[in-house]
Amino acid sequence: MLQSPSGHDEYSMAGSAYTPLEVQFAHENPRDISEHLRVFGCPVLFACDANAMVIERDFVQRQVPAADGYLYPILKRYIESVAAAAEPRDDQFLGSVRKAIAECMRDGNCKLETVAKKLAISARSLQRRLEEYGTDFNALVSETRHRFAVEYLKNPGNTLTEVAFLLGYSEVSAFNRAFRRWTGRTPMQHRRNTRESRV
Repeated sequence: MLQSPSGHDEYSMAGSAYTPLEVQFAHENPRDISEHLRVFGCPVLFACDANAMVIERDFVQRQVPAADGYLYPILKRYIESVAAAAEPRDDQFLGSVRKAIAECMRDGNCKLETVAKKLAISARSLQRRLEEYGTDFNALVSETRHRFAVEYLKNPGNTLTEVAFLLGYSEVSAFNRAFRRWTGRTPMQHRRNTRESRV
């Protein structure tokens, strides 16, 4: 919950007691859903077509007093990329893992346990399932970051600092090293070469 400097919660959009109308998950239901019901405080459905949260129509029209006009376009681009995280060739499971990784990247907490929790499975089960697909978690994280980085760099409005932030890197230097490892060149060199190839 966002709070004002005075410590009051007048900046909160929904309030700590808000509950959605319904929560839907694409994965099969676990044996025990008591924690789901406790956290969401509403009906929780599983084996749905997609992960979704059903809310009141007027909820999306509420104004957010603490809205950050500078951060909004950055996060908007992030959300659009997350929505496209699952490649057409992915089946439902890999697509779900990629999206979970993408959602965790910006927070800088893209760990196996975090992604597994988001998918409502154990870390061991996630590892085992990925092995069945001939890959592992670290490889999928690296692949997802690489793909997102290339997409972000196509937009000249994205600064390197913003791209690093969206990929979950605390410093641009760490992003530079990773990108050089992926492509053999720096993000600036990649952006310059891409721009020159279009001329």
